[in-house]
Amino acid sequence: MRRIYLAIALLMTTVSSKAQEYYFDGDAEKAISTLLQSKVNEIAGNGGEVYVMEAQTGRIIAKVKSGNTTDNEEWLGYYFAPTYLALLETGKVKPTDTFDTGEGVYKDTYDHNWRRGGYGTLTLEDAFMQYSKVGLVMATEKVGTIDISKFVGCNSIWGILTFYNAVANGGKRVQPIGWGNTIVKNEQIASKENIAHLQRALRQNVIDRLGKKANSSKVEIAGHGRSFKLNSDIYRMEFVGYFPASNPKYSMMVVLEKNGLPAGSGFCGPLFKDIAETLIK
Repeated sequence: MRRIYLAIALLMTTVSSKAQEYYFDGDAEKAISTLLQSKVNEIAGNGGEVYVMEAQTGRIIAKVKSGNTTDNEEWLGYYFAPTYLALLETGKVKPTDTFDTGEGVYKDTYDHNWRRGGYGTLTLEDAFMQYSKVGLVMATEKVGTIDISKFVGCNSIWGILTFYNAVANGGKRVQPIGWGNTIVKNEQIASKENIAHLQRALRQNVIDRLGKKANSSKVEIAGHGRSFKLNSDIYRMEFVGYFPASNPKYSMMVVLEKNGLPAGSGFCGPLFKDIAETLIK
């Protein structure tokens, strides 16, 4: 009987030790939850989610959910950032190459502003920062087939957040973890030159392009957004990036869902900024 009690005591010690190592930050999650719920109420949304990783280690700092969001992981929206990086990695296009996106309609692809006349001629980098799917599709046709699966390992929140975290780390991909030692999955997902191109575009996107609602005077933010229709009425909006941009400490993904228009990643930008300012004091 004494041996049984001793075994139970040792087991409880092990569980307790692991629980203490688990890296969720209770204070951070509480602050994030308040900000998230406020934003969901403000936009009359169905719900939202926030995920935060420690950039260098991959430790999960926060997983916060409010209200109702879609559980399936078939994210139908267009992946701008890994597509842009995959294009550069072919060596067949450069950020300064130009594409005539016309009025924002090309074959079965529509830019978000096609009803307002589109963007006309854009560099590849501008197409990325202006969220021009037409520009990136044209570039893809120029280079041939591209494969983003080596950058985004799984089609899910953790897949895309881990990709942005790798960009924050200069190309080193680390696995999201709850506790224990850092697990490096890939030392360099792409050339350092092309990672630097993407880092610059992500930062510029927040400074004065479509991601500028995430811009902060207190912390440098780099990121990009997307929005898409999940079904006949529900829209999903996301903004994902990292901060401080020059020396990343955290990577973060913000998700909001709501019924009907207006809906766009711009709804997520201010929430991303507020959370970043809360975490970087």
